[in-house]
Amino acid sequence: MIVLQITAPFATFTNSYSREYAPSYLYPPPATIYGLLLSLVGENNKIQHLGVKIAIGVSFIPKSSTVLRTFKRRKENDINHIRNTKPDYQEILCGLDLIVCVNSDAEPNSLENRILQALEHPEAINRFGGLSLGESRDLINDLHILGDLPESAQWLVTNYQGDILLPTWVDYLGSKNTRWQTFSVGNFGEDAFC
Repeated sequence: MIVLQITAPFATFTNSYSREYAPSYLYPPPATIYGLLLSLVGENNKIQHLGVKIAIGVSFIPKSSTVLRTFKRRKENDINHIRNTKPDYQEILCGLDLIVCVNSDAEPNSLENRILQALEHPEAINRFGGLSLGESRDLINDLHILGDLPESAQWLVTNYQGDILLPTWVDYLGSKNTRWQTFSVGNFGEDAFC
């Protein structure tokens, strides 16, 4: 298992069911963190590391802010048509400090080893774009390995009666196969991995 600390000045984890106003999940979805890790190692095949276990903790609850931005929604065939653009409000989380544990014991391709290689030899990684949390504009400040788990972190733990519903796998070709998990906030343990 490796422990990573990821910091970002801001990010938004837009709620999947939002319509006009775009609220953010308070915690990063496991699917988002998995995508970030794949991007870090330059992997385009999202099923390459199926079976990896990820635990997500936060050092503190980030502050939120609301901004007005332009969203595109297809109403007309011409993508540049004025009816396809509309201003809407979006919630943004500020000052993120995440702790992510990665355990590759159950997956054959060892995402752990690939992360270590990417951090030790970034010049050997073939990837594109900036490393971001969620949207491409949400660039991270820092990603590094920690020697130990921070004692002050609050962890997402799987809890079938929890009140935090997050996507663990996103189906981009429809949403029919998107998988969800309920979580609560608790201490680090085996139930922190999903």
